[in-house]
Amino acid sequence: MAYLGNEETLVELPAINYIKDNLHYEFVHGKDLTPEQGARDSLTEVILNKRLEKALKRLNPWMDEGNLHKAIRFLSRPENLGTSLLEINEKIYDAIVDLNYTVDQDIYGNGQKKPQTVQFIDWENVHKNDFLVTRQLEVKTQLGKSIYPDIVIFVNGIPVVVLECKSPFLEKGKNENIGKKEAFEQLRRYMNERDSNVLEGNPRLFYTNFFIGILNKYHAYVGTISSKYNHYLEWKDPYPFKKDNVQGVEDFGQNVFIQGMLEKNNLIDIMRNFILFETDNGVTIKKIARYQQFRAVNK
Repeated sequence: MAYLGNEETLVELPAINYIKDNLHYEFVHGKDLTPEQGARDSLTEVILNKRLEKALKRLNPWMDEGNLHKAIRFLSRPENLGTSLLEINEKIYDAIVDLNYTVDQDIYGNGQKKPQTVQFIDWENVHKNDFLVTRQLEVKTQLGKSIYPDIVIFVNGIPVVVLECKSPFLEKGKNENIGKKEAFEQLRRYMNERDSNVLEGNPRLFYTNFFIGILNKYHAYVGTISSKYNHYLEWKDPYPFKKDNVQGVEDFGQNVFIQGMLEKNNLIDIMRNFILFETDNGVTIKKIARYQQFRAVNK
């Protein structure tokens, strides 16, 4: 197939620029978020320790050094929380959103250690959190190979959103979402969720994930770690912002998704109030609201 465009120049870089310039995230290239730069312990890990530590100190001023490192390790090495990506993801969701993680500490100096709730994100004061966007973050797989997710969104050093970009010119016809399908399969490989015995990814990238996006310049689709291909649906409304006021929307329809889902207040609202884990007949599914539901509830 002859490609008429490049996903980096047509999709990824415009998305990064919008997030950086319009939504005012800090941008650091993936090549600068390495162990050598002190950003994380190793290339197999995805928690940005220094940023998380700074946020934990700010949100939990009572916390001692031992519990600080314990809380960081809880997110960076959570494999013992469950036997599947979804199970671990739900436990971490409960800890972050429902404040369901505690550490024992004597905060009154009377020698009695009592469970203290740890807060990872400031839900009430959105702009007191640390919002970072990166591109081409190198993550080592279990086989020692490297994957490079296109865009990752961090809040307080925690990777909460992964975005996969595909050239719009992969699409051959009105009803053929070739690029979307390729992105979906690639994301499943990153999660080690493909129907294969070959482990091609690193699920640590998704243990703390809240949702996933697929961008192709003109459209953008949202799903979760348990979403099947046909559950990735387009986010078509930047509410509470007007579509006419979304910069560059005529040429970059994906900006509706970016403005509607990644604007700082919207992102924190979606993370806190518009995601749920639902079990039916013993099968648990992670669901995220559609744009109509988000708009209706907030109206």
